[in-house]
Amino acid sequence: MELEEISLRIAEFVRKNRQKKNFSHRDLERKTQINRGGISRLEGSGGFNINSTLKTLNKILLAFDKDFLDLFNYVYEKEKKKTKD
Repeated sequence: MELEEISLRIAEFVRKNRQKKNFSHRDLERKTQINRGGISRLEGSGGFNINSTLKTLNKILLAFDKDFLDLFNYVYEKEKKKTKD
């Protein structure tokens, strides 16, 4: 799987989980201490910036009551479906 596809899936994971929790960008900013602009860029159409730190990503996952295993399962879920077809 290409890094670009992984970054898009990470962005989608963050966006979907923020919406599931009914968090606005401001709510997530308060929970993570990451400014709204950064959260918005992370969720943007360009995908997650692979150069973002794991610490930043961990803050976001904790806000969703998720961990890296949840994230990686989500990222690779679609890949597994592709290979079965």
